[in-house]
Amino acid sequence: MNSARTTRFIISILTICVLSTCDGLLDSTNSRLDTIDWREGAEIVPAPEDSLSAELQQAYRQDAEKLAIRYVNNSDSTETAIPSPLIDRIYNGLVHVAASGHPKANEVTEDYQIHAQMPSHPRQVVVHVDTTAPWIGAWKNGAPDTGNEQIDMLMEEFNLEPVSYQAVESTPNAEVKLQSDKAINVFAVGRQFRTLDYIVNAGSEGITDGNEIDVLFFSNHLRYYYTLGFGDCPSGCINSHVWVFDVYSDGTVQFVGEEGDPLENIN
Repeated sequence: MNSARTTRFIISILTICVLSTCDGLLDSTNSRLDTIDWREGAEIVPAPEDSLSAELQQAYRQDAEKLAIRYVNNSDSTETAIPSPLIDRIYNGLVHVAASGHPKANEVTEDYQIHAQMPSHPRQVVVHVDTTAPWIGAWKNGAPDTGNEQIDMLMEEFNLEPVSYQAVESTPNAEVKLQSDKAINVFAVGRQFRTLDYIVNAGSEGITDGNEIDVLFFSNHLRYYYTLGFGDCPSGCINSHVWVFDVYSDGTVQFVGEEGDPLENIN
């Protein structure tokens, strides 16, 4: 899929939801003004994750980390830490939807298997580095310590390890993937790397899918938007369909509604 077009598609969908909370589409009584800081809302009871495979549990945990990163980055683009309670709250809601057995929940979790896309990896910073850097040999050999004080301070602060090294064709650069043992604001960390010599670019890897999940916080529930992109997706997905679910503090899942292009048009 074309990453730039996919990015524009997802941003357009999320912009609609952020500005209107999708209320006009779904006749909801909630308004954008009802949303709150996540710390002020009620916790979501732990979800019955045993009903899901270990693979799905891991997938939803990664979804929760991605959503938490976006929330933190949108609130403060300089904040690098991602609170574990925020991840847990989002994760519990996602698993409640998946385990609810609601036919519409089954559509988004089983039939279309919609997952969060941005950032591409919640624990990984992709760095494009000029291979003339005198310390590049360390990363090429998989070693985190480069001997460069500024680089090594960031590597230590975020507990990063180089997990892959690949030359970028037709350029003097290499792509290095640095991975942490926990979720970090990869956007903010990437911006810190970009201030350093020999770093050409750094941040999240490009998006490769037109699907997405978004979440908003209310006083006694979370609201999840599952977006499916389809129709000429190699060129950017010209169609979309959105399902909306509320998950309350006691784990109750309510299907709010859906809107978008007819699903029978999927090819």
